Amino acid sequence: MEVKIMRFFLGGVPFGCDNIGDEAILAGVVRILRRNFKNTEITVSTGEPDKTASLLGVKGVPLYGFKPEHPLSNLSNSLKNHDTFVWAGATGLSDYPALATQIVSIAQRQGLKTVVWGVGMDSTFNPALFKLAGKKLFICKLLKKVSANTIDAPTRVEEYFIRNIQKRIAKVLSKCNLLVCRDPESRKSLLDCSSALHVTVGADSAIVFDQPNLASISHLSGEILDALSGSYEKIGVCISSQRSIQNTDSLIEALDSIVSSPSRRMFFIPMNPKTDYELMGKLRGQMKNQKKCFLLAGCEEPEQVLTLASLCSVVISSRLHLLILSANVKTPIIGISRGSKIDNFLGQFGFKSAGDVYNCNFNHIQSETDRLISNPLPYREKRDQVYRHLHERLSFAESLLVKKLTLS
Repeated sequence: MEVKIMRFFLGGVPFGCDNIGDEAILAGVVRILRRNFKNTEITVSTGEPDKTASLLGVKGVPLYGFKPEHPLSNLSNSLKNHDTFVWAGATGLSDYPALATQIVSIAQRQGLKTVVWGVGMDSTFNPALFKLAGKKLFICKLLKKVSANTIDAPTRVEEYFIRNIQKRIAKVLSKCNLLVCRDPESRKSLLDCSSALHVTVGADSAIVFDQPNLASISHLSGEILDALSGSYEKIGVCISSQRSIQNTDSLIEALDSIVSSPSRRMFFIPMNPKTDYELMGKLRGQMKNQKKCFLLAGCEEPEQVLTLASLCSVVISSRLHLLILSANVKTPIIGISRGSKIDNFLGQFGFKSAGDVYNCNFNHIQSETDRLISNPLPYREKRDQVYRHLHERLSFAESLLVKKLTLS
């Protein structure tokens, strides 16, 4: 008996835009689809169609909607001959909800089944889109002043924007065949849009990767490889260039203090190989102990980052997916909050973030680094419990995915 080909179109995320975390999600979704559906054809909308096609064995098409040279008006043609559109992860429900829901809506109008898979939602919407600034803020403040402070125009306008996007999210997602978010907190935020939505809590698709591959980092210099393989206490670090840490002088001082011991080495792991790399190069250049610190270039694939994380004694990051990839291989983690998504992930381990990018607790980073290096066993035991639960949630979500797409 011939097995039906399932044709998936993966989009709704700015894949192929120098974000290794997004690429880890994408690779995870592709693996999940292939292990659940024996005969698949997968198309990915990405900023790097050829590279993505080569790496994952998929068909790559342009990144519609996220780049002006590829407008959404061209998406419909690429959606032809597909069965299912998958909004494939990341935090778009709060980061860029208007665009992502528009993409899902186009797929729905074209008759495709639609799935929201492993998408996250911060407790607040993207301030760049939903907080007033510039001329609009000035006018609203003027209205507030004219009303003798009886009308809080800035707050009312921002609340109006949020109510509108919540209605939009609810309308589009109510027509989806399956809604799976990555954590309970995202589910709660999503239900704030509409309590009528049927939302399943799964997990981030990147948790499926747990096998380091030393061959993937063999291109690094001999000096770096010697440091990575040596009997040092190795600290991995990623400081995101997005909403970067404000007090850089204190950050540099803290990093210098952490790596001051002769037994320690520090490895800067950019999760954006361009902007994070540039930022951390500047930080390293201002450190007293910069000779004991290594800025890693040419490690742009999730497998390479996973391997680097597996060699570290502890990882400090304000990028969620470096924390996830590190936890995948049981490396202890310390997070710096950049929105609620990092707090949500750390909370499962009983951890709190080291403050946020605006008010970072550098003493916490130093004390947690010392604690986790000196005694990692309690973390690893808790990590195993957390990951058993995450994989149970993911497995249940996968069973629903198969049911919804094969029985309906």
